[in-house]
Amino acid sequence: MSGVQIPPPLPILPIHIIHSLHKNPLAVIEKLPSNEDILFQIRAFSDMFQRFVVFFISAFFITTCFAALNAQEDEKDTNTGNTLKLDERGNIPTFNKYGFAQKEEFFIDRFTKDFVIFAVENKERRCLEIGAGFANLSLEVLRQGGKVVINDLERKHLDVVRKRIPKILRPNAELVVGAFPNELNFTDKSLDAVFCRVFQFLNGKEIEHGLAKIKRWLKPGGKLYVVAPSIHMTSVNKRVYKSFIMKRKAKDPWPGLNVPTKEIYPSDVAYNMPERVHVFDLDTLVNVMIRTDFDVQRVSYFDKFNRLNSINGTDKQSIGIIATPMSE
Repeated sequence: MSGVQIPPPLPILPIHIIHSLHKNPLAVIEKLPSNEDILFQIRAFSDMFQRFVVFFISAFFITTCFAALNAQEDEKDTNTGNTLKLDERGNIPTFNKYGFAQKEEFFIDRFTKDFVIFAVENKERRCLEIGAGFANLSLEVLRQGGKVVINDLERKHLDVVRKRIPKILRPNAELVVGAFPNELNFTDKSLDAVFCRVFQFLNGKEIEHGLAKIKRWLKPGGKLYVVAPSIHMTSVNKRVYKSFIMKRKAKDPWPGLNVPTKEIYPSDVAYNMPERVHVFDLDTLVNVMIRTDFDVQRVSYFDKFNRLNSINGTDKQSIGIIATPMSE
């Protein structure tokens, strides 16, 4: 068998061509593509493939460039919001002289932490922060995947907040300008939680009116979080403290109303506050919660460095309260 040449295998033709071959062999042969047709089809396929590759590479390049530009813009916006100036105490003065925003590493106490946990454990919850300032608390909720309505009476604050929110998180944030309680309105039973830190700027009637509104806004099972300054702050003037105690004994429902700011805060804090503010003790806050049909779940003093029940004598700088609307 060594000298025998084996012919190349015959091409495998489709069945319909084999069937036609028996009827009219010449017609079938004429239908077979020529070498030139095959080369043309190869060139056409090669050209189409090259165009597809060029299109894919171009699209990938453009998408990457846009992503990089958006990232730079996002970082620029975030950095613009983070370039807020600190004062000598390391706090950030608000633009409207209604207090300060703390640096982020100091803002978490047990009550704000509980608010964040509650807000994000169900990603469909819609929560509100009243008097957000530069919105450190709301930003933490957004970072952890929650949805939040950010309110402040100063539009410039919200302009800064808008820049501080990364673009990818902005769909989960609503920014609402307006003074609480008179200018702020939401649909009944539309909120799962409310965090409020503006009681020191309100009188008694405004607080009660605001609580009545919040009660309507909250869904069943919703929570109210309040943080307020305490009469037991170490910087409170002795005369102011004595007056507070006397009014408390006289059963005044608001014994800390309309106190001169310079008599309860040091000068490097009072300079960026209203001339008069409202301070509280536990009884004042608990009593108003009961009068407005809230069930108090937790209430406690805590110090301004966010250590609850500290042993250094400053554990009563602030008051925190968590309450839920009483069922009707």
